[in-house]
Amino acid sequence: MPSLSASFVVVDPAVGMAVRQSAQVRVLVTISGGTGDSRIAPGVSGAASPAAGLQPGPYRADKASALAGVGTGAAAGVHLLRDFDELPIVLVQLDNPAALGWLSGRVGVQRIQLDGRMSVAS
Repeated sequence: MPSLSASFVVVDPAVGMAVRQSAQVRVLVTISGGTGDSRIAPGVSGAASPAAGLQPGPYRADKASALAGVGTGAAAGVHLLRDFDELPIVLVQLDNPAALGWLSGRVGVQRIQLDGRMSVAS
């Protein structure tokens, strides 16, 4: 039985179906935390960090930590599209099922859901 402190990611079932059927799927990602600390954590910088695409705000450090590595390695199919600075939410694009697997395994990610718009590359 999992402990009460275990974190679970809620993934909208439509996301899994969409990422298997489409070349690119846009999803809203809810990040946990909300420490109120907008400073970027040490070691979260450079090309493997989405920090450059994040807006100043109360969730910036939490987002940078949860999304560290976006666009590289196992997360090559995850792309930060938009940051909602005053909300613990980001809009990302997933290019394949592996990208969804990577994102859903990240500490700090609470929920992944379709944003209502999908883009299919031709």
